[in-house]
Amino acid sequence: MGADNSHMRNVSISEKQLVEKLKYDLVLFDGKLSENHSSDQKISIFEDVGNGKENPFKDYTLDRPLARAIKNLKIYRHPYSIIKFLASTNDRTLVTEFVIGSLEKYHRGLNELQVCLGIKNILNALIFLVETANVRHLNIAPESIFITENSTWKLAGAEHIHTNVTKELLEKSRKHRNQASIDPNENEGVGLEQYAFASLCETVIRKDSNIPFATDFLNYCSTHLKHKNASMRPLLSAVQLHNFFNHDFIIIHGFLSELPLKTQQAKQEFFKSLNEKFKQFDEEVVGSQLSHLLLSRLVLLDPAAQFYLLPFLLKPQNLEEDDEDASNVDYLFTAGAFVKFMVPKLKQVYRVLDVQIRLVLLEFFNLYINAFTKEELVDEILPQLLLGIRDTNDLLVTKTLLCLADLIPIVGANQVIGKNRQKIFADGRPQQTETWTNDQNIPRSITPINSSIDILSSSPVDHVDVSEHIDLVEKLTIDDEQQVEQNDMTDNEEEWNWEEQGQETEIEVTVIEEKVEIPKITTIVRPKIDDNIDGLDIKNKKLTKLQDDGEDFFSDFGMTPTFNAATIVSSPVKEEKSKNVTDRLQMSIVGDIENENEGWGDDNWDENDNL
Repeated sequence: MGADNSHMRNVSISEKQLVEKLKYDLVLFDGKLSENHSSDQKISIFEDVGNGKENPFKDYTLDRPLARAIKNLKIYRHPYSIIKFLASTNDRTLVTEFVIGSLEKYHRGLNELQVCLGIKNILNALIFLVETANVRHLNIAPESIFITENSTWKLAGAEHIHTNVTKELLEKSRKHRNQASIDPNENEGVGLEQYAFASLCETVIRKDSNIPFATDFLNYCSTHLKHKNASMRPLLSAVQLHNFFNHDFIIIHGFLSELPLKTQQAKQEFFKSLNEKFKQFDEEVVGSQLSHLLLSRLVLLDPAAQFYLLPFLLKPQNLEEDDEDASNVDYLFTAGAFVKFMVPKLKQVYRVLDVQIRLVLLEFFNLYINAFTKEELVDEILPQLLLGIRDTNDLLVTKTLLCLADLIPIVGANQVIGKNRQKIFADGRPQQTETWTNDQNIPRSITPINSSIDILSSSPVDHVDVSEHIDLVEKLTIDDEQQVEQNDMTDNEEEWNWEEQGQETEIEVTVIEEKVEIPKITTIVRPKIDDNIDGLDIKNKKLTKLQDDGEDFFSDFGMTPTFNAATIVSSPVKEEKSKNVTDRLQMSIVGDIENENEGWGDDNWDENDNL
């Protein structure tokens, strides 16, 4: 508890702004700690401006009100119900956690749920002081309660805390206390806090309130907490058992506030059902009252919360998602509510230099990254991430680098890694003059299959019927003195047009030459492949005659074919008909063709191929 005081012993305040004037020459200021302390930490400053004035408590205590409050706040501390002491530069200046003002000034602007939670918080503070610390607080009133930025009520008025209460002390202090909170029969010193607490509840709870059991609780206050017989008043710890403090939202708030006191099994059961319970409450209420608890250190580090709660808590609604299945909601806040309540808290948590906290934030980084503006990412989140990659923890560095990669599409690579970049890698994709898309998943090849004269490989070309144009001998015999000629199929019904494919496809064919006088072997001279990929399209080539002294293509295989003399049975098809067939195919073949200009021709092929 003394760590805060030692850490801020020489506190210096960079900014100060008047908020409210209080009793006993006290003034409340808003302030910020100077840069050598936690950056941008908001604080509240209570100052005694009654220099040279008489001590208003001279007939009550020896100390001035603020000096006595400082002494008591140093001693009596509560994690969430009593205003937190940070530092005191002297007996006339008190630095505390940030509060926006007193309940006396702001209670009319609070909603009913905030009032219910606030009363519960003050009750917890009184239970701690009276039943645990064995001290008395003599001024439970709106002027002794301050409200934090998230609407949490904090008990102050520590100048009225006493260890021993006597009749004489009560008489001296009466004029300095709230008159509505004073028990008419207080001289006995019993049940003072119960009576004052009941008066507080009657002041802040409306009789027509919609809070569950509110009317019943007001009756309970007037009949039990203000019982004329002070000894018949219930203990403060018994008051919190009333149904007014035990509906779902109050239970959730209380559990999160007292998380360190819960068992691991209780925490697992709580977080497992928490997301479903939140669906019955308005997101504005959940965000305003619970965001600081949901993003507290204890929640972020709890394994059950990490598994059951954080995937929903840190994921705002995605407006681009389809909302057809409204029952399958995987978020707790809409985008607007997330920006309003969660983003400010997340920016604060990113300043916490704790490895485990940072790892949790990085684990869900891609869920909430789009909730930040580009300026917030560059100015506040990115510097913290860049700090993380310099750490010695390898896991932290790994997770941080992954998150930096997620930032690049949003803020740009120059913001993430700097502007000192240059082009190192080249684009090695082949150049394309046209963009071809295969919409029908159809094979492009029409390479003939040698197993049958009537079969082509999978192709968009319709089946070609060549029966009426080819009258060849069904059986050929190979002899030593004769040579074999090869034949290819032709089509006399239609020309091959590839316009449906969006480009021309060229075919490689072999045509049988019907010459009986000087039979020769014809073969295809394959072109040398050019490195240029544009020259790899299929093209038809002229057939050349193999000379007697030509290259032996079978020498590599260690065998030389021998041809035996055979009798060639000639086809009755006339030479003119063969020529007409080839003309319709628009192919270049060996032989005397009357019209060499018909077909695809070879005029422009020498530019791309070196035969």
